[in-house]
Amino acid sequence: MVVNPLTNVYVSVMIYIIASIPFAAAISYNFAADKVRHGCLSTYNKEEAAAMGFKVPEGSEEVEMLDMAKAKKWLNIMVICYYPAWPLLWFQRLFR
Repeated sequence: MVVNPLTNVYVSVMIYIIASIPFAAAISYNFAADKVRHGCLSTYNKEEAAAMGFKVPEGSEEVEMLDMAKAKKWLNIMVICYYPAWPLLWFQRLFR
C-alpha cells in the first residue's frame, strides 16, 4: 500500500493545531483579564463614591468600581475563552 507523504504532514499539522487551541484561549483570557484589571477599574474616594450614591464599606479610604462601558469587550472575550482554556487556567491557578 502506498501512503501519500503529504497525508502524514497534514495529520501532524492538524494535531498540533488542535493541541494549541487551549493555549491560545488561555493567552487571550489572561490578556483580557489584564486589560480589565488595569484599564477598566475607576478609583474613587469616600466622598466621590457617596456623592454618586454608592455604599462605601467602613474602614476603606478608596473604592474601586468597574466601568462596564470600557470592560464590555474584554469581559466578552473572557467568557468565550474560558471553556477551551479551562484546563490550563486551572493548572495556572495552582501556581499562583
